[in-house]
Amino acid sequence: MRIVIVVIFLASALQGLAFAVSQDLQVGGYLNVKGATTLEATVRAPNVTVEAGYFKGDGSQLTNLPTTTETKSVAFVYPYATAEVYVRLPFGATITSLEVYCNGGTNITGRVDIVGDGNASASPVAGAWAVGSVAGITNYTAYNTLKFSTPTVTGSVKSASISIYYKRQ
Repeated sequence: MRIVIVVIFLASALQGLAFAVSQDLQVGGYLNVKGATTLEATVRAPNVTVEAGYFKGDGSQLTNLPTTTETKSVAFVYPYATAEVYVRLPFGATITSLEVYCNGGTNITGRVDIVGDGNASASPVAGAWAVGSVAGITNYTAYNTLKFSTPTVTGSVKSASISIYYKRQ
């Protein structure tokens, strides 16, 4: 029996990849080091076992890898008061930060709501980022609706960015 397996994944804090292979097996792989993830993969077939995991340069296995912080951002071009964009994520997340940028004009309020479950906002002046408290939107449940909005715009704002930073649960 001949099995060919191709492994593609993203990882950081990774110094080596090891495979334990039995039987007549070809293993091909591509590794792109970007962001931290946790990967433990096992493929089993009759009389064939392939196992993959994270390993340090000395051959010992890594455990408790750090959780990656990811971001979702929405950009508004010539935003107006009450402009809104809706987003859903297919996983639960802990929202750790909210940042809003204002380009041009005087200032803007960028707001993020978990529809029906709290909100957070920040109000930067032109040419600056502002960080808002995320106390009202910390726990996001998979497939809930996130509303990114600009409830107030002062002056001729050319563009605005609203970003949330989160860790998947």
